[in-house]
Amino acid sequence: MASDLNNDLIVIEKWSQHWKLPLNISKCEAMLLTLKPVPAVLPRLYVANNPIRQSTVHKHLGLLLTIRMDWTTYIDNILLRINKLIELLKLHSRMLNRQALDVIYKSFVLPCFSYGCVVFNSTTEYNLERFQSAQYGAALAVTGAVYGSSSESILSDLGWSCIRDIFKQRRIVTYHTIIVRQKPDYLFGLIPTPTHPNLNYNLRSQSATGPQLSISKCRLEWLNIHFFIAFQADGIVYLLVCYLR
Repeated sequence: MASDLNNDLIVIEKWSQHWKLPLNISKCEAMLLTLKPVPAVLPRLYVANNPIRQSTVHKHLGLLLTIRMDWTTYIDNILLRINKLIELLKLHSRMLNRQALDVIYKSFVLPCFSYGCVVFNSTTEYNLERFQSAQYGAALAVTGAVYGSSSESILSDLGWSCIRDIFKQRRIVTYHTIIVRQKPDYLFGLIPTPTHPNLNYNLRSQSATGPQLSISKCRLEWLNIHFFIAFQADGIVYLLVCYLR
């Protein structure tokens, strides 16, 4: 495996030299993604005869990637930032009216929640509950309600969607952009092609006369949280509507 990886890196190095795009060796990192309790040891990798340092955490486009890809490290960091913003909301709640606090939440706090949520929304239930708790704290700061008030009532009064609904909406929007070919074609290729049943037979279900999508079956339970697989079970009707259009 080491020789294959180093050969690929040699090809990349030659390509960069051909197109006059020098590689920044100081930013090159190697990381092994695995669910094993004891991760394997990566072989030594080189770029331009310089060793690539190995790491367990890598920041890419603002997202923190770890070897287990459970997003807990990233969520810890983002919640730390969100809680600081919520403390500022509480600090200014006596000087600003509710409308101003609502604008601050939607301008500064909500983007922290939603950035990259299509990627990390498959995290654990515990992490999702932490997001909901943080949003509840922001709602209390904006409304001035006391702790213990109904979360549903406060969010309804503010006109906010709960975090889980926001994540679901972002997934639907992303899925739609993939279907209408506004995303790279390799993403569209991951969506199953609808099949048309033979209409010469009488079918018990009327819905079975239209295009049907096969839901992928996973051998491992953790694969069910994959974006496309989870959405096939969650938004299969929406997908059919898009195809029929």
